[in-house]
Amino acid sequence: MKPTQDSSAPHRAFSFNRHNNRTPSNPAHTGRIAHYLRLAAVFQDIIAKGEWAPGTQLPTLPELCEQYSVSRNTVRQALQLLVDDGLLTSTRGKGTFVQEGTQLSNIPAMQDQQVRLLRRTQQMALPKELASAEEGCQERPISYTRILRMHHLDSEKFNLSDVYVAQNIYTKFPKDADLEAKISDLVRRYAKPRIIRYRQEITIARADLEVAALFDRPVGEVLVRIRRWLTDNNGDLVFAAINLYVGHLFVLNRVDEDPDDVGYRPGLVPDESSSNE
Repeated sequence: MKPTQDSSAPHRAFSFNRHNNRTPSNPAHTGRIAHYLRLAAVFQDIIAKGEWAPGTQLPTLPELCEQYSVSRNTVRQALQLLVDDGLLTSTRGKGTFVQEGTQLSNIPAMQDQQVRLLRRTQQMALPKELASAEEGCQERPISYTRILRMHHLDSEKFNLSDVYVAQNIYTKFPKDADLEAKISDLVRRYAKPRIIRYRQEITIARADLEVAALFDRPVGEVLVRIRRWLTDNNGDLVFAAINLYVGHLFVLNRVDEDPDDVGYRPGLVPDESSSNE
């Protein structure tokens, strides 16, 4: 079935929060986090994203040492930490595996938020503002499921989320999982091949008539607009989203262990008038 074009999709936006709060128990490492703790955090993130799914066997010890340029002892300590946390199981002679469990057990829920589904539509094509903004993707036709949601915090509307997920990935989601967890986390969990590229763009927008009505706010209200894209190892764009946040309710909180390697690339605001021609 040919995907249908949805020309009614309103402009929307997202908050990014990444923080590793594990601290070393050895006082000798207080000033500088031990290598094995950093590596354990990396492994934990891979598991949380679903790149190592439940039941998956991890690469061998030599492979992990080579991939992350660390010693065998560092890898062993990192793996043992996650075994102790119940994320991994290790059997001599068989290897190390991601602990079996429910599919959503490691996907964080949207705590303290109430989510209302406004629209869920199958067999969609990406709107132009999402399809044309991500370069380097394969030019193959992909059908998407569109999920339009309004997020409430303490009964106040604060985030309008317009998300497109590749149809073949969305069908793997548990029933109504897209109302209980972050959709990007679900995509990372179920995407095969794995996600290799993440891009995010933050701009300021103003509410048009349609968006203002959905938020119950005046036309022209200042909004934070965030667009995001996830691309898999085949070069397919498997996730695209536009989120709009009410300006005075938006907080962007990001904590990185290495402030010199955050991956920010400043650029000019896109000229949307020319992109719609």
